[in-house]
Amino acid sequence: MDNAHESRMQELEKKVQLFMQEVEELETYVQAKVQKIRHAEAEIQKIKESLKNAAPLSSWRKQGQSSLTECLSKGLAILKKPIPFPKISLPKIHFPQIHRPQWNLRPLRNGLRHLTRAAVFSFLLFTIGFFIMNANAYSQITMAWLTQFSGASTESPLTKLVAQEEAPVQELFPVSNNKEDQKLQIPDLALAVTPPDNRLIIPKLNKNIPIIDTDPANLATADINTLEDAFQEDLKNGVIHFPGTANPGEPGNVFITGHSSYYLWDDGRYKDVFARLNKLAVGDDIVVYYNQQKYTYKVREKREVKKDDISILEQGDEKILTLMTCTPVGTNLRRLVIVAEQQTTHEAIAE
Repeated sequence: MDNAHESRMQELEKKVQLFMQEVEELETYVQAKVQKIRHAEAEIQKIKESLKNAAPLSSWRKQGQSSLTECLSKGLAILKKPIPFPKISLPKIHFPQIHRPQWNLRPLRNGLRHLTRAAVFSFLLFTIGFFIMNANAYSQITMAWLTQFSGASTESPLTKLVAQEEAPVQELFPVSNNKEDQKLQIPDLALAVTPPDNRLIIPKLNKNIPIIDTDPANLATADINTLEDAFQEDLKNGVIHFPGTANPGEPGNVFITGHSSYYLWDDGRYKDVFARLNKLAVGDDIVVYYNQQKYTYKVREKREVKKDDISILEQGDEKILTLMTCTPVGTNLRRLVIVAEQQTTHEAIAE
């Protein structure tokens, strides 16, 4: 490509040089003709002067018209000669054509097609893997949706725990002296039964979850990695009452966090207890059993925050409960926060 272009340029340069030579020859020829014309003008001037000094016209008539014509023709003979100009054949200049590169878009289209297929396949593979990894959490969500869609009853037996239990009234009754009769006269005891451990109960979600208080010994000299390992270990056994936050019944923020979903191979029993936490709405009830005391809370706020937002840990004078988990389910992009306030009637009984 470069050699052909160079040879064309050399050929063009030769033609231009030949053309310049012909132009120079033409210029020389024109100069010579100009000199002859000037010489003719000088001769004409001489003729004019000779005519002024010539004999009268009558003398010319005597000589005859032919002599006058002959005299003039001799003097003006140079004017009768045509001035032939040489014909110059201008060379045809063929400029080399610049061939623009022709882009072959077929490989690009094929590449985009393969890339699109790979992207779609990767997306499908990721989606399938995502739902497999979080199968337990999404199975709960799906079953709850199917139950609601079918119109079946979704009332949880845990709802009865929300009702305020009044202290039973015990009446005295006579007891027989006969031991056999006394066995038959023992009344039924209407005592409130509380779980032996701390519990978080969400009737709407039918969840009864142990509350784990992290061992203070693990927090005394722990760095961030050790603390994270301790929390992940505790989350296998329930939800965590975050260290340093208020206890139920005390003024402040009782902060509890749990998993919405976790690794499929994790051996924890509570790795998806908060999978449907987003179904809670303002006005829903939450029950907490803590140190053998029952506390009832009512949801007043639901929102999402950034994962590095620590304002949700702030304490205050109100008696509130904050539940937190990761959202969307199976990711840790944001945090879902449920804020509930303790009911005063339950507070009075607890105290």
